[in-house]
Amino acid sequence: MLSFSPLKPVSLFSSQYNFPHPAYTITTMKKVIRRALILLVALALVLGGAFFALKTLFPDLELTPQTITNITGQIDKISQQNKASKHIISHDTTIRRTTADGQTINLYGKVYAPSNYQRLKLPVMILAHGYNSNADFADSLAPKVAEQGYVVYAFDFYGGSTNSRSGDRDMLDMSIQTEKADLEAVLAHWHQQTYVDTGHIYLTGISHGGLISTMVAAAHPKDVRALILLAPAYNVPDLVKDGYQKLGFTSEDQIPPSVTYENRTIGRRYVLDALHYDPTADQKAYTGPVLIIHGTADELVPYSYSEAAVKNFAHAQLVPLEGTGHTADAQAISSALPQLAAFLLQN
Repeated sequence: MLSFSPLKPVSLFSSQYNFPHPAYTITTMKKVIRRALILLVALALVLGGAFFALKTLFPDLELTPQTITNITGQIDKISQQNKASKHIISHDTTIRRTTADGQTINLYGKVYAPSNYQRLKLPVMILAHGYNSNADFADSLAPKVAEQGYVVYAFDFYGGSTNSRSGDRDMLDMSIQTEKADLEAVLAHWHQQTYVDTGHIYLTGISHGGLISTMVAAAHPKDVRALILLAPAYNVPDLVKDGYQKLGFTSEDQIPPSVTYENRTIGRRYVLDALHYDPTADQKAYTGPVLIIHGTADELVPYSYSEAAVKNFAHAQLVPLEGTGHTADAQAISSALPQLAAFLLQN
């Protein structure tokens, strides 16, 4: 955080990168289709009581009550998505939360969704922006995701940037814990909507937003279907500890109301919360599916942090973007689209 610059908006689903993407080879597409067929055949056989036949056809498939639930859930999800309009609408939606000291915060956000989304039960993808960014990063990304049958919500963290429409533009009251509370309020809001497939709510975080998404998923594992993380900033605690030492602090009592380090100013609260946070614990706590996409040449959030994280998560996949830094462009990200599409199909 202390040395972050905003991750520039990436257009994973720009007009030139619609699903199915040219990066999909025929072999890849066959694999994805085969997985979908397995889901359909498995459900038919299970409902027909043909357990033995299913195990004979797919001996590597571990058939448990949870497997059956996942299969039926995926088919319901796809069925609803197939009914979604291709006409995408967007509108502002503000989510209110109350802080521990009684302050009311109005989190500004924007919904992107098929025009008939409130008559269906569609999956939801919540987008969490990076440090000193805001929801506008999703303007090109979100409509393309919505075209695939998702309700997409991007919002401004309170104090998340100098342009935050949720408040605290000096960013001095913000910390990883306040942003966690923001995202928890957003997650709770979407779980309360009757037109949402609450079994398929995804947290998608970029950089600092990836760290916050991990914190929330660990605290509410049953409410988060899966994590999709782009260059998650798991190095934040190390950066803060490094700055703490270089600034000569020997006691937390010495930390002033605001701290300037490497041309960035943060509040005392941010420093304290980061000093006492260990991402490893939350990585181990969340046992759901995780997809991490990260540039191997990232100097702001080193790729090694994602390499370590994928070993801590119970079910994680790391997709390297060879030679790409923290500022990712659409061409580099496009190489990860086959894995992203397969991940969403499976989860």
